[in-house]
Amino acid sequence: MNGRDRGAGAVRMKAASAIMLFLIMIICLMGCGSFSQKAGGAEKNATEWFYEQFDKTHRNAYDAFRDLAGEPFSDDLKEITDEEGNTVQLPVSELDSVYQGFLYDHPEMFWLDRTYRFRVSGSGDDLYADAVGVIPLFRSAEELEEYEKAFLDAADLLLQEISKDTGENEIPSVLYDLLIENTDYTEEALYDPELRNEHTAYGAIAEKSAVCDGFALAYKYLLGRCGIDCIVIPGECEGAAHVWNTVYWDGAWHETDITFDASSGREREYFDLTTEEMNGDHRRETKGIGLMIPVSE
Repeated sequence: MNGRDRGAGAVRMKAASAIMLFLIMIICLMGCGSFSQKAGGAEKNATEWFYEQFDKTHRNAYDAFRDLAGEPFSDDLKEITDEEGNTVQLPVSELDSVYQGFLYDHPEMFWLDRTYRFRVSGSGDDLYADAVGVIPLFRSAEELEEYEKAFLDAADLLLQEISKDTGENEIPSVLYDLLIENTDYTEEALYDPELRNEHTAYGAIAEKSAVCDGFALAYKYLLGRCGIDCIVIPGECEGAAHVWNTVYWDGAWHETDITFDASSGREREYFDLTTEEMNGDHRRETKGIGLMIPVSE
């Protein structure tokens, strides 16, 4: 692998059993170090880039996944409904993109499995889903609370480096360097399924160990705490799955890949690039949510 991250970049979904728990959402107030927390599920917020790109039917499915955050450890499925409460059906083949976008919009939900379950209606080639479920990676509310506290405490320590006097256009650079300095690239996680935290924002921030998706999700989370829009980009590099980011500052989008700089000792070679420059060795997904991401010029 030559020290580079080539795996576990794009989220892949499949059917499974499901349960869920509460979630703390973080809002940046008066600088990144200060925040208020809101329990009781994932909250619709301004950083839900992929949600805003979906049409109404896909948003209905996204809403169902989000609503499940308020149903702790329930085995029940959540029906996909529209604003009037009518049941909505979505082709099964399109659920993966919705759930992938949901997880990429919410890196603080590090405790959710990347698989989900759904209820099928229809037959033959015309299969639709009218209800969905999610799967937590923890066994109890107490265990999750412990992990969430560790995650928030570690994030707060990093964000203390951002002062009220730090300019908005400086924050992406500061956080980029902080993640490189404080988080190790752990190539073993590409081959060992037991090292799953390295693929999450929790692994990158609390355990200081990550591969590409962990770095990208952590960067989005920290920038979100500071009120800066950031998108996780699924794609590939040299034929292997990979993820990176594009960040909005100074009125434009800027592509970054912390993983490549962290794994190879480069100094900002992959910070603040245009899409054309990143395309030198990266390729975005050409389907699903990969088509919803703005170009950096």
